[in-house]
Amino acid sequence: MQASNAPSKSAVPFAQSGTKNTIPVASQIGVTPGAASFTDGFPPLTMTPLAAGGVPPYGADFNGILNFLSAATRWGQAGAGYSYDAPFSAGAGGYPKGAVLLNAAQDGFWINLADNNTTDPDAGGANWTPAFNQGTVAIPALSNANVTLTPAQFAKPIVALSGTLTGNVQVIFPANRQRWLVVNNASGAFSVTCKTAAGSGVVVPNGNSALIFGDGTAILMVTGNQASESVQGTSKIATQTQTNAGTDDATVVTPKKLRFGVSMSLGANGYLALPSWLGGVIFQWGRSTIALNTTSGNYYTGGVTITLPIPFPNQIYGVFPAIQNTPNAMDSISVGSMVNGSVSFVGCTSGESQQSPTCYYFAIGN
Repeated sequence: MQASNAPSKSAVPFAQSGTKNTIPVASQIGVTPGAASFTDGFPPLTMTPLAAGGVPPYGADFNGILNFLSAATRWGQAGAGYSYDAPFSAGAGGYPKGAVLLNAAQDGFWINLADNNTTDPDAGGANWTPAFNQGTVAIPALSNANVTLTPAQFAKPIVALSGTLTGNVQVIFPANRQRWLVVNNASGAFSVTCKTAAGSGVVVPNGNSALIFGDGTAILMVTGNQASESVQGTSKIATQTQTNAGTDDATVVTPKKLRFGVSMSLGANGYLALPSWLGGVIFQWGRSTIALNTTSGNYYTGGVTITLPIPFPNQIYGVFPAIQNTPNAMDSISVGSMVNGSVSFVGCTSGESQQSPTCYYFAIGN
């Protein structure tokens, strides 16, 4: 078949304004001679010769039957659906597997997953799953009580949560094979877990959204391909241990993990301490004055001991002093000693007066 083969439609059912009978379900034999019913159709009396006592079928019955059928055809031609009907379901022996019913809100549908299903999907009946639904359901005022979604709520593809949490909250989803986008706008120092009544679930952090799905037993997080240099996808956040080791290539590092172990003090005297995953190296610098006022022949000597901005936790690798020699000239400055918490410098001048020039240092350790 092709789209162009679509039959013509009628906006008016047959005999809309004509004389017609409402066709009853029950047999009319013995009630109204010759009357049609859904049980018997036209009774045998209408097929009996008039000379033998038969009666002709009623024209109003023909109109009634054709009106009933064409009205249903028009409803289908208009793209309309049917909601759950308990009397119809009971009379038909239940809905067949694959049946599609309009939901009570008339903004989505239910698909039946089992034959002979007499349950009401809008009341949480078994073996119905939402289909062709749209929109968002708001679950406000979350506090510390668990919430079980109703059929009208879990039929929506987007579930928006809000409220101020005063305790951990579970949002109970049905054990369906279905997907949802959960938008958690709740606040508070507690968690929201999306799960089934008897199965496990996932935590959706406050202020975050998550695409979740039900596998018929539990609620799981939707994940994509493992991200790599050549494949776009999702990836796990690295632990601090993984960050420190620097060997894992399948997780991502957050700024907080990168910053962990980094400390600094910036100024004329200061330091920069790198994290353990960079060897825990510490750089320190500073300035002081060195008093050269001890006479030794033609020289003036002296020294200074400087406490470092922070002690090196393990060891000091080396320290590099320098002197500011303007306007004073100086022959030398050198390291007298160095320990984890302090360094000592010695210096001397040649043929000059006593002085206290500024000296600088740069130290490395861990």
